[in-house]
Amino acid sequence: MKKYAGKIMQFTLIMLVVVILAIGLTMPAHKTMAADVTKSQGELYDWTLLDDTGGTPHLETGVHTYTDTLSSVLNIVMVNIGAVADAQSVGFMIFTRYGAADDGWRLFIDLKADVAVAVTIDVDAQAASAQAVIPLSATTNFDEPARIGDTFFLRDTVLANSELVIWGGVFSNDVSITVIDDITETKENTADIYQVVSQWNIKLPNGNDEAKVVFYNQDADANYACRVDYANEDAIE
Repeated sequence: MKKYAGKIMQFTLIMLVVVILAIGLTMPAHKTMAADVTKSQGELYDWTLLDDTGGTPHLETGVHTYTDTLSSVLNIVMVNIGAVADAQSVGFMIFTRYGAADDGWRLFIDLKADVAVAVTIDVDAQAASAQAVIPLSATTNFDEPARIGDTFFLRDTVLANSELVIWGGVFSNDVSITVIDDITETKENTADIYQVVSQWNIKLPNGNDEAKVVFYNQDADANYACRVDYANEDAIE
């Protein structure tokens, strides 16, 4: 009997391998399922003037609720449209809380704005919407852009109609500047382009439900245009 034990074991192993191979060949190929992430975005706070200490020394956005999102990012912009600012006096804070029933807001982050001199140039003639070339007046005090991708603030007399533009590589002194994307609103010759733009993309902490931004300006001379947008990852499907 012993002399057959080895052969029986060998035969059993061979049959086991055959069965495994047969199962592998008959099973359908595994398909990798790609996850779709649903996203949303919007405006939390439209362009608003943050005046100096004699005007409006602070601004407060509405509450951004991101309870049911996987993640949420705030895009915050501050543009110097006044004089030179004190580095310790101009910036913004983000406060978060767990919900309306929470006892209070907690400071999440406190950052300072760019304090360079506010450099500006006048738009020389009407720049119609859906075009990328903006006519300029004298550019004596305007620095030629250093690289494609530099961002400027195209300010309208109605501040809410202002927008950010990205330099597209063509700049002619006293003539025009060309931007990458067409402008969205028609700008008259009363509009201006400002060169000192500060931007931040801040990911909000998971576990909290609500956030708001407070801009502050204790400088007696500097004025800033401020804006906040948000982008959410809402769900994975």
